[in-house]
Amino acid sequence: MLVCGPILVRWRFRRRYAGLAHGQPSDDPAETGPYGPNTEALKGFIDRVRAMDRAQWDLAETHLRNLHANSVVRKALLPRYRSALDAAVATARLSAAAALEDAVRASIPEHRRPAWQLTMSWLPAVLVTDPRSASSTIAAW
Repeated sequence: MLVCGPILVRWRFRRRYAGLAHGQPSDDPAETGPYGPNTEALKGFIDRVRAMDRAQWDLAETHLRNLHANSVVRKALLPRYRSALDAAVATARLSAAAALEDAVRASIPEHRRPAWQLTMSWLPAVLVTDPRSASSTIAAW
């Protein structure tokens, strides 16, 4: 079973990803735009981040601090994001995630960037990997 475990996990992921993205993880997202296959939705995400006011940034950072303090998030939610990050690496989405990271980082006000430094290591890969994520703003995370 130990040998079959990773193979089964990869097979399940490929099946789930194909359902989400209507394609295979081996598809190269570089052909579809600078942020991968969800470029248009992610451009909207960046526009919403740029439009956030001080109150929305305060709310987002309060939410972020609460997430970091929550043991359920650390034990259940973050491993799910790790899977998304691993998937991004495995599916040639790093260039799309890097381009998106630059755009999102540039959208975050300078004095807010230290609070978002850790989050920016995984957020772009999640956004590029899961098309449903692009419909929100950082304040909604």
